[in-house]
Order: sequence, then C-alpha cells, then structure tokens
Amino acid sequence: LGPEYVVERLRARKAGPGIVADLVLSVPAGLSASAAHQVGEHGAVALRRAASEAGVAVADVQVHLDPSDRQERDTCLAALPSTLEKRVTSRALRHPRVRGVAHCVVRYDNTKVLAKVDVILPDAMTLRAAHGVAGALRRSILRGVPELHEVDVDCELDERRARTSRRGVGRGRHTSCM
Repeated sequence: LGPEYVVERLRARKAGPGIVADLVLSVPAGLSASAAHQVGEHGAVALRRAASEAGVAVADVQVHLDPSDRQERDTCLAALPSTLEKRVTSRALRHPRVRGVAHCVVRYDNTKVLAKVDVILPDAMTLRAAHGVAGALRRSILRGVPELHEVDVDCELDERRARTSRRGVGRGRHTSCM
C-alpha cells in the first residue's frame, strides 16, 4: 500500500472453514473519502491475496481507516473503478467495428479486478464475426488495462437503422460473445 499507510492492527478469528479478519489502517488525514475508500479496498485485496498464498480461506475482511496527522496524498494507488471503466470504454471504442458501448462496469472480486463491457456492433454482423470482435476486444483491453484480471465482452447488435426501415418493428438483439 505504501509507507504512508500503516497497519495499526490485524485481528482474525476462525469462522467455519475460513477466517474473518479486522484490519485497521492509519491513512493520511487529508485523504479524500473516495481515496480512503480505495485504500481500504486495496488493504482488503492485499490481505486476501496474502492469506490465499498461505493457504488460508478468508470469509470476510472488515477494514477500518483511522486518520493520521500526515497531509500528503498517495500517488501509487491503482485507478478507481470509475477511471478503469473509462479506460475500458475508450479501448473498446478504438475497434473499427464497435459502434458504441452500452454499458461498462469494473468490480473487485476477492483478489481480482473484473470488467464487463457491452459493445454495440453492426446489425448485419454474423455471429462468427461478432465472436471475433469480442475476442480481439478482450485481448486489447487486457493489454491496455493491465490492472484487470478478466474481461467479459457482451455484444449487442445495433438495429436502429433496421427498425426505422421496418417502421419501428423489432427490438435490439443481444448475444454473449465472450
């Protein structure tokens, strides 16, 4: 996490087959609420990762943040999920066959950072071609956003023009490509 974050206390107790942990971190007093939340997320992920490497299952981690007297800001944290979502969206929009991004979400799952992006592809695209675009997007996003562990790409077909040519008949189709 960095030298400005101090583990003040770590307590764990057995709960079923795993443990429940309480982690208390000291953080700079001038840290914004969103940055402090991110520090807490990083602390929980780091603890889960270390426990996993030691062969210990973690059922839950509670992180408590206590402000210290320091005022400096952290520049070593990974980006917030909203920033990663913007980077994933930007990367997806670079593909020449992608007409838009309907939805993008980045989340933490234990020690992994996961993304799901729904892209809009041309209506006339075949399933094989859509699958190829999804595979290329997945590889491009994982290369361009190295903080991610996995990316799920769903394809939606853009039927706006097809609907207007059929006087509004039809709905958008959706297929999961990757």
